[in-house]
Amino acid sequence: MSISATGSIGRTITYRATRWGARAQHHSVPRAAPSTAQLAERQRRRDAGATWRALDAPTRAKWGALAAANLRNPWIVFAGEYVLQQCSPPDTPLIPATPIS
Repeated sequence: MSISATGSIGRTITYRATRWGARAQHHSVPRAAPSTAQLAERQRRRDAGATWRALDAPTRAKWGALAAANLRNPWIVFAGEYVLQQCSPPDTPLIPATPIS
């Protein structure tokens, strides 16, 4: 295998190149169907993504400014607050009054 190769060695190891470097991982396959909690969390994250995409530019800029204060990604800050504040579509989380750490 060369450094730029990606793929699998049988069903044992998966190898891929990322922008952070080469990575080899054990090949894993889920053994059971996702739990109800996992399905709910995935749906919550999908809802957060849809809400983020629907935000207007000024609101996104506010989230960007909040995230920049701590050198964080605006989407990550938004999604965290979305889940923390237990929002559901089409609600958007309130922008915290105190800086996020």
